[in-house]
Amino acid sequence: MHVILAGLFALFFIISIILFIQYLAKSNQRLSKTALALLISCVGVSIVSMFIMGLNGVVEILFFIGISIFLAGLSIVLNRFRRQTEIKEQKIEIDRAKKQ
Repeated sequence: MHVILAGLFALFFIISIILFIQYLAKSNQRLSKTALALLISCVGVSIVSMFIMGLNGVVEILFFIGISIFLAGLSIVLNRFRRQTEIKEQKIEIDRAKKQ
């Protein structure tokens, strides 16, 4: 029962991240492709480790560590993108103020 529920949890968790990546694609296509590639690599490592080690708790731990690293990296990239966008907006406002 635990294996089934853990698998369903991982499946729905990955689906929610994929939906977020699709939402992200509306604002930045390049970032969404990078995020999708990282997600596929994290899930791929978990699946390969499952075939190597079998169904045990280590695979679940590796999955959560991989997803945590993915989310931390995505958070850093999103914060950097937000700061760059804010700087661009400030420069546009300064240029508009100079023209007036």
